[in-house]
Amino acid sequence: MGGGKSSSQQQSGPTPEQRKTQGFALESILEPLANELIPQITESLRTGGVGARLPIARQGVEAARSASSRAVTGTSESLAQSGLSNTPFAEAILGLTRQRGEQTTAAVPINIAKSFSDLASSLITGGGAISIGGPGISSGSSKGVNASLF
Repeated sequence: MGGGKSSSQQQSGPTPEQRKTQGFALESILEPLANELIPQITESLRTGGVGARLPIARQGVEAARSASSRAVTGTSESLAQSGLSNTPFAEAILGLTRQRGEQTTAAVPINIAKSFSDLASSLITGGGAISIGGPGISSGSSKGVNASLF
């Protein structure tokens, strides 16, 4: 009888097309992502978010400051329309509004650092592994690219 493979036997390992897709995913997606993400994760872990040089934290702080300013302005205008400007009640309300805005703003970098810390933990333990889909690769395939960075 013939010594060749039967057509019902499947090749072990990824096909050449799958290897090409995996290489593309590594070069085009995972490496640039890792190059941006790892330094930011390291910075957030090192600083706990306080004084961190993270673009996302700076943007979040600016957005929180802007929202806080709008809240104070809106509250002040509402109090004025109600005839309550320059009253102890108005000052208390405005003080609380400012305080909440400052607390929210101060928490932004810390919350981002916490998110990065959770992400780092997930990546280190392999819980952050993802599969990259593409031609010939199922997105849930165990043969997909493992994005575990550590």
